[in-house]
Amino acid sequence: MLPHPLALQRALRPLKRKVPAPRARLLDEHATADRIARLGAHPDVWLPVLRPAPDRWLRLNLVYDAGPTMPVWRPLVRELHTVLAQSGIFRTVTVHRAGPTVARRTSPRSPTAVPSP
Repeated sequence: MLPHPLALQRALRPLKRKVPAPRARLLDEHATADRIARLGAHPDVWLPVLRPAPDRWLRLNLVYDAGPTMPVWRPLVRELHTVLAQSGIFRTVTVHRAGPTVARRTSPRSPTAVPSP
């Protein structure tokens, strides 16, 4: 249903940026070898130098209307999800439904609060 999916991916390319990952680490071989050469430590105490791994910096939440008149758009939502996930720009692409079955939540102290299911 998307007329030009590659054009969409190309248009989003400026968003493709890497940032240091919060948890994942990579071995820095050059820095490890340099440290060993400088310190001259015994091989039993050689410690590797680890650097943060590069990671995509954006997550995408794709929200679509799941109302009774919207089934005609589901193939477009699926295709859009696929194109965005395959673009390599986003860390994750998650699809969420929004429709009449989704209860509106407000503050518990609000007089118009809707009880949670």
